[in-house]
Parts: sequence; C-alpha cells; structure tokens
Amino acid sequence: MLLAGSLAALLGMSASCTQTNHTEAQRTQTSPIEAMPTDSRPTEAASFLGEPLRRPELSPEKLARLTSDLNSATTNAANDPSSVEAAVWVGRRLSYLGRYREAVDWYTLAISRLGNSAYLLRHRGHRFITLRQLDRACLDLAQAQQLARSLPEHVEPDGIPSPGGPRTTLQGNIDYHLALAFFLQGECAGAKNGSLDAAAAAAAWRQTVDRANNDDSRVAAIYWLAITEFERGHAAAAMQALQRVHANMEILENRTYHQLCLAFKGDLAADSLVPKDGPLGLGVDRATLGFGLAMHARHIAMNEPLAMKRLIETSQLPEWASFGVIASEAVLKGNDGASALSTTAIKLPRLDSNQ
Repeated sequence: MLLAGSLAALLGMSASCTQTNHTEAQRTQTSPIEAMPTDSRPTEAASFLGEPLRRPELSPEKLARLTSDLNSATTNAANDPSSVEAAVWVGRRLSYLGRYREAVDWYTLAISRLGNSAYLLRHRGHRFITLRQLDRACLDLAQAQQLARSLPEHVEPDGIPSPGGPRTTLQGNIDYHLALAFFLQGECAGAKNGSLDAAAAAAAWRQTVDRANNDDSRVAAIYWLAITEFERGHAAAAMQALQRVHANMEILENRTYHQLCLAFKGDLAADSLVPKDGPLGLGVDRATLGFGLAMHARHIAMNEPLAMKRLIETSQLPEWASFGVIASEAVLKGNDGASALSTTAIKLPRLDSNQ
C-alpha cells in the first residue's frame, strides 16, 4: 500500500483544497494515489476516433517492479515536500503504470501546492497529449516554454535508463511536445486545409531541430518536421529538412526515426522496414514504424489505399500512448477516419492490450 498520509502531508491539502490552474482536470478531492482500482482496467481516455482507451495490462512482475518504483517516489516526495523534482517523479511513475489520469491529477495538485513550474507543466502537458486533450496540452507546454527560458539547460533523467545515458533536455522536451501538440491539432482539423496549427507545428519543429544538441534529438525532430511539411502539402520543404539526415549519424536511441528518414530520402528501401519479429516489430517501435510507413505510402509511394490501411492498423495497436498511434488517429480523424474505419473493406482484428 502507498503512504496516503505522507502524500496528504506532501501536498499540504485537505478535502477542501481545490485551488488549481486547471480546476476542470481535478476530478476528486482525495489524493489521486489513493484512488487506484486494483480489480479492473478502467478507461483512461477516448481516442480521437471515439474508441475507449483502457489502462494497459501489465505482467505481475512488471506491475510489482513499477509499483515498487512508485512507492519509492512517493516516499521521496513525502520526505521532501518542497521538491519539484520529487513531485515530478511521482507523476512519471504513475504514468509508467498507465495511470495517466491520476498522473494529471497529481501534477495539478502539485502545481497548486508548489506553484507553476516548467518541470511540472512540461510533464502534465505531455500527459494531456496522452489523454488526447490537446488544448490543455498546448496551454501547459506554452507556459512551460516561457518559464524555461530563464532556466539553464537542464538534462532530463531517463525513466528507463538507456546505454547512451540521458539524451534530452527539459527545454528540448518542452519544444518537442509543444510542436507535437500543434501537429496533432492540425491533423485533427485536416492539415491541408491551411490550419494555423499545422503552420505553428512546422515553425515549432524547426525550433526543436535548431535546439537539438545530439543526433538522437535532431533526427526525431527532423522526422516530425518532414511529416508536418508533407501533410501541409509542402513536399519540397519536407525533402529539404531531410537532407540533414545521413547514414553515419550517431544514433543511440531513435533508430526507427532515423531509418524512416532515410527511407523518405530514398537511401533505404521502405520494404525493408515492414514490421516483423525483432526490434522493429515490437512495442512503441511498432507504432512509430506503422505511422511512418503510412506517411511513406502517402507521400513517397503515392499509394493512398496502402497509407489508409497502415493508419488504421496502427491506430488499433495496444500501445495507444505512443505518438505513432496518437498521430494515426489524428490523421484518420482529419481524413474522416471514423467513416473509413466503419466502411473500409480491410478486415482487421481489434487488438487489445491483453493479447
């Protein structure tokens, strides 16, 4: 069991504590940590296409490990109630358990206690993207961006340590997630309709590319910039952005983004990236690859039926918190995707997290 009393002390809250910048996001007056259902998978959100998105089912071993991590983070936050970093880690640990709504509530309560913080707003904004609440994501991330301007560049620790060590910064992550939120809003509205969000996304991705301080960060931002320009109908601008990607970049983490960029340039055969057993066919990489190959089919191969097939397949993957799934939903919505899902002749099984 988690330390409910310690959490209440951390937040300095009572049942009447309701002051928050996003009061509509605070659904209960009890600590979100105390509200964990243990016997079911609740619906965390709805997709852009109206499908319920349920909390992922975890293996007993993974659930025990992540719960232990959350308990440790909770203890740390209770022991240091003035620490923004400790509060951030409780929200991150909740998110790794798939408890995204609780993470948002936790960040909201932490902000009400500790004040606006670039760190807290950056992570709440990210989880608003996960929950498909793009307006709230943009508000949080834009405010975080303003607050972060006065801070020194800060490397963000990885939740799951990687061999190359942390590769991203607070400022870079804020830029990245704000650009993504603009992109998703533009896609939901139909990117080729001259959406202001699509134009804002392109500008934000360029800023993210310029801020990148390593090839992993750079290639991820270039990938999304190219996709944004393709979707806006600016193919020449997309290809110009891709010219900065080459085979000899130092890529430690974002291998799938790197390979997709090379495929867009024609330096790598897209057919060689078809999902299969192995690293390219598993987990979040599967969603990243599915969306990327859909965009390749649409903008490079000029095969719209194949693009739609891959978008639909990717939108149904169980990794619904991944950006590839979220982007697939947004593109489908902007292309009357709800109708496509109901009328397409492509017969696809409905994937679920427990399969």
